[in-house]
Amino acid sequence: MRNHEQLVEANVLAENLFSLEEPWRGRFLTFVAQRANGGQVESSPSQEQVETWLGSGGLRLAVSWLLDLWHGVEM
Repeated sequence: MRNHEQLVEANVLAENLFSLEEPWRGRFLTFVAQRANGGQVESSPSQEQVETWLGSGGLRLAVSWLLDLWHGVEM
């Protein structure tokens, strides 16, 4: 079972993705949707869907890393 910290982090990451300006919001959301759905993207996901998908440790870490790179945070 996922712990509270993972859920909070998934929520914050989803908020960060949805706060991006277009076209970057759409590009990041497409990336997340493709990874979560095995490459299939039928429509723009809701914030709740993205939060659920980011509950996966691997996907959450990848998106966190990409957003850090996007914002210029040194690793």
